[in-house]
Amino acid sequence: MFLDGLMLHEQDKQFLFNFASLNNRPHALLLDTGQAGLDSSLLLNMSKYFLCTNKIAGSFCNECVSCKAFNLNSHPDLLDIKVEDKKQFISIQQIKELIAKLSYSPSISALRVCIIREAQLLNEASANALLKSLEEPEGAQLYLLTTNNIQAVLPTILSRTIIWHLTPLSVDGLTATMSRELDAATKQALARLAGMNLQRITSLSEQSSRDIRSLAYEFLYALARKELLHESVQSRWSTVATRDGFTEFVFYLQCFLRDILLVKNNCAEMVHNIDMQDELQAIAPAIAAELIFELLETLKECENMQAVNISTRLLLDNLFIQLLNK
Repeated sequence: MFLDGLMLHEQDKQFLFNFASLNNRPHALLLDTGQAGLDSSLLLNMSKYFLCTNKIAGSFCNECVSCKAFNLNSHPDLLDIKVEDKKQFISIQQIKELIAKLSYSPSISALRVCIIREAQLLNEASANALLKSLEEPEGAQLYLLTTNNIQAVLPTILSRTIIWHLTPLSVDGLTATMSRELDAATKQALARLAGMNLQRITSLSEQSSRDIRSLAYEFLYALARKELLHESVQSRWSTVATRDGFTEFVFYLQCFLRDILLVKNNCAEMVHNIDMQDELQAIAPAIAAELIFELLETLKECENMQAVNISTRLLLDNLFIQLLNK
């Protein structure tokens, strides 16, 4: 089956296979990935299957002209739309160009497949430009849309698609995706930190992210011991001096602070960083609950400033100034 080997819950595999097998299949499917995340190969495997001209036993053949073109990343009947670099939304121009391409008949396959990633980034103008094609497509077309924030998808888009909410995998299923070099406790911690989301786990499992996690703990350890915070991390400061690095750093600081609150309230079994319970127990007495709430408020302010594109360097300096004055 074309879904074999993918990180999907069994009920999701069954639904998607049934959807693909329908004779009168709906022409627009929206996958809600907010809770489960998305296996990076899912959309590709689905597209390849739909485009294949010689399907075998519920899967693509990998031998036909369509499959060969797909393998070369040059399939003329596959259109993949996502927000452009440095843009906040999928533009109306992107949608107009998409519709113009869809007006032509398929070149190789029996239909044309259009992937729209992050459908919540369709603003009112681009969504309105897409509506007619979603509701009354001209010719053989299939839309595959995804979103990790279904509440932000415009109702006009939701009403014109079949919606499927992907199911989170079990802890064992998620930890099986992580590197073998990680011990069981670390895997469990990363699964909790990622909110059981497959994509987030993949990101948090990377060495660069785990390094930032260690740095965030060192930062709090220095704070607990009243050490000069900047000196405690400056030798490796470049790892968080980027936008993404700073986002990860703030995320881990928030998680550690909330875990420390749990430890202080004798709820250690509820912490996310379960592989670091001894460390959390050690520094919890040195950080007052009042200070934790102040720090969480400071970090929230950092997030708000980052959202309006304040310089990461300025955000770091502001964070240090505020913490040194507490």
